[in-house]
Amino acid sequence: MNDEILSDGELLRATQKGDEPTQRDAKDKLVNKYDSKLNHFVVGYLHRKNCNQPAAHAKGVQHHTWINAFANISRVNDPKSFESWLFTIGRNEANRHLKLCIGGQNSSVQIDDSVLPPAEISPYYSSKDAAMDADRMIAYAYSVSEEDGSIFTLFVAEE
Repeated sequence: MNDEILSDGELLRATQKGDEPTQRDAKDKLVNKYDSKLNHFVVGYLHRKNCNQPAAHAKGVQHHTWINAFANISRVNDPKSFESWLFTIGRNEANRHLKLCIGGQNSSVQIDDSVLPPAEISPYYSSKDAAMDADRMIAYAYSVSEEDGSIFTLFVAEE
């Protein structure tokens, strides 16, 4: 393919029906045309979904988006819908990324154990203040209805 500006329709046809070098060139042109828009969309989407590092994670999401898009590019019938179809794949890949972060570590940032403070029992629990607070909680549990007292006692005891 030469360096002339081709329409999305021509590029899509080339990716689907061209020989190997033509397909590769057409895919490169699609990536060059849409990658910065896709990046902007993915970073914004991850940011709105409270990802801790949207810019850092966007590259991986983009990579998976392009792999998925080129694996399923034959499904695009209308070249005018390519951009919205691509962004739908990007949104789905971003959601997959967010689910993996949440499922894997409850955070989109890997926390290193060396950053966490050492575990220790607060001196409060062996203090006079703690005993007085416990007495107040027990007195409160007996001052309300039996059902509310039971719920309060279970809540405090089970934390």
